[in-house]
Amino acid sequence: MTRRIVCWLTDDPVSAIAAKLAISENEPLGMPLVVVTVGSRVTPWLASSIHYIGVPVVCCPDAQTWRYKQPGDVHVIGVPVDEQGRFDRLQEQWKGAPLLSNLADQALTRADCLELWSRSNHPRCRGFMRRSALQWRFGT
Repeated sequence: MTRRIVCWLTDDPVSAIAAKLAISENEPLGMPLVVVTVGSRVTPWLASSIHYIGVPVVCCPDAQTWRYKQPGDVHVIGVPVDEQGRFDRLQEQWKGAPLLSNLADQALTRADCLELWSRSNHPRCRGFMRRSALQWRFGT
């Protein structure tokens, strides 16, 4: 069984930072990486995230996410250190699936992630920084 790193990309810049970090850490080790976004179409937000992380992304409908949860996978979920309660809830929901908290492991907060995102050299990414950290966190 080949162990994979599966990065879950959402409409939150924190997930893009987590995916980019996982790629930079694991690509030199030759770990197979899969970046998955849930949804059947690429929105402008996802297009900018895909551009930022720089690797192909698999778009899958909600009903097919089971295809990307194979035994032995390590799942990267973008949860910063200041949202550890959310990570704990995700661990409960994904029982048995190893989740990687690479942002928390590096003590990155949501504000740190938004700063990294805003300093991106990708102009498509900078256009999405109109929301505050609180708005991103609660999806408003």
